[in-house]
Amino acid sequence: MKNIFTLLVIVIGLHTAAKGQFRVGFGSQAIFETTTIGSQGKLIYESDNAWRIGSTFTYHFRKSNNWTIDLDGQYRLITVGESVEFYPLLGFSYNDNDVSNNLNFNGGVFVELPIGDYTFYIEPKYTFNKLNAFILSGGLLF
Repeated sequence: MKNIFTLLVIVIGLHTAAKGQFRVGFGSQAIFETTTIGSQGKLIYESDNAWRIGSTFTYHFRKSNNWTIDLDGQYRLITVGESVEFYPLLGFSYNDNDVSNNLNFNGGVFVELPIGDYTFYIEPKYTFNKLNAFILSGGLLF
């Protein structure tokens, strides 16, 4: 019985992953409270038309804040015009820095802006922990 349940979970998981769509992005990030900038890579998994998960790795060009990994849940809330989409997001980030507690909570919005053959993104968000910081990211999605 346990093996049947495990097999069922694997089949459902593979089916869900096969139906989903992955998107890749590259961009930059600015943390205004610490005047830190960085370069980032982004991977978005769209599970359906409304929900998706965004994962980001950012390398910071400041020695006290080396890198950050983000994992955010996003929900398609509204589409403006025919193609500009707004996704409120909540999630977590882990960063390698001089602060003792590296786990942060994120809240913000992810905006997709298709212009011609390209899709740009803007992601303003706020991180909550010992350092409460406004973070602005932007880049290109494929």
